[in-house]
Amino acid sequence: MNIKRNRKKLRFISHFASVMMLVLFLSAPSFMPVAKAITEESAAGEATPEESGTDEATPEESEAGEATPEESEAGEATPEEPGTDEATPEEPGAGEATPEEPATGEGTPQESDTEEVADEEVADNPTTIDEASEQTLTLDKTEYLRGEPITLSYTGASENGNDWVGVYSITEEVGKDYSNPWDYLKSGDGEVSLSTNRPAGTYVAYFLLNGGYEIVDQQTFDIVDPVAATGVTLDQEDITVTEGKTSTLTATVTPDDATNTEVSWKSSNPDVVSVTANGHTATLNGHEPGEATVTVTTIDGSFTASVDVTVERFLTLPSMIELAQSKHDEAVEGNEDGQYVTGAKADLQSAINDAQEVVSDGNATEEQVNDVKAQLKEAMKTFDELKIHADVNGDEKLSVGDLALVSAAYGQEEGQENWNDHADVNHDDVVDQDDLDIVAQAIMK
Repeated sequence: MNIKRNRKKLRFISHFASVMMLVLFLSAPSFMPVAKAITEESAAGEATPEESGTDEATPEESEAGEATPEESEAGEATPEEPGTDEATPEEPGAGEATPEEPATGEGTPQESDTEEVADEEVADNPTTIDEASEQTLTLDKTEYLRGEPITLSYTGASENGNDWVGVYSITEEVGKDYSNPWDYLKSGDGEVSLSTNRPAGTYVAYFLLNGGYEIVDQQTFDIVDPVAATGVTLDQEDITVTEGKTSTLTATVTPDDATNTEVSWKSSNPDVVSVTANGHTATLNGHEPGEATVTVTTIDGSFTASVDVTVERFLTLPSMIELAQSKHDEAVEGNEDGQYVTGAKADLQSAINDAQEVVSDGNATEEQVNDVKAQLKEAMKTFDELKIHADVNGDEKLSVGDLALVSAAYGQEEGQENWNDHADVNHDDVVDQDDLDIVAQAIMK
């Protein structure tokens, strides 16, 4: 009984010693490759030494074909000399990544998070570098009057509303000097108007990003002081318009570089003559026989210029011949007030005869009729100008004042400086004793 019990104890001790030896071998660093191999074999379904049956070998009694840690068989690498196709823990095999070096195509947590954050930033801020190249600034003109608003158009402003436009003088520095004026730009494309009273000079408008001083576009312009108008003139002094016809009148504002050259037009009698204005040019419309005064006025300074307009009754050629012949027949040539210069009637009669020939020609064209009417009209005008008028100053009465004007112009000839055409009473192109005599006799009567 005791013998049997001792044998059991001996067998138990032997098994315990074998297990302890196996544990020692497995825990040794030099046995790591073997442990790894055992683990792989276990995963493949092979039994480990601990799971062996009747044929189990102890470390001391290895079966044929199985190598101990100290006695490796040919073709199997030792832990110090790993085989070509087997990697040590410090050198992972191809395709197996360490925690510090992930396999190809797999990002580290740090890299993955960075890419996600970058994507979120792009989504939240659509203004990229490429889009920045599309940000532009345009002025409606390149010269502004002092105090005039500056209008700018822009494209590509960012959604955050922090892009802005600032105006600097040509000598000021962006980011160092203050801009005046300036304003933020609404997102996308738009227009902004800036008011300023900065002095005359050259300025630059800058398109600046995100509340800072990064310039993406700029435009140069000038601010100038206005030039005041000093007067206005008309291209004609007196105008005669036929009833139903028109005439053109042109105004010129001085100086040529005046800032505001706008004018207004007005007729003293619109029933006789109305005005159709087109800037500095006016069309005078003759409505009925009579007289009117047309006046132009500058908007800047209210300077004026005027012209007298006479509207004549419309006459056919026969009617004009009749009127001219009546003038001729009633006129008296001589050297007194109210008479006509010698030879004036002959000139008028010649024009009347030419007109009568056209009327008598049944084949006369409309152009011929119009031409002879114009000639006869001019002849009657010249005839009226050759009438002697002792009322030199035009006050509709005769006095020593008229005589004084003739005396002041005595000896003058036409073409000389300060020539007074009215003092040449008898229209012989010189102011002499004959003119004095005519005026003196008229006063005495």
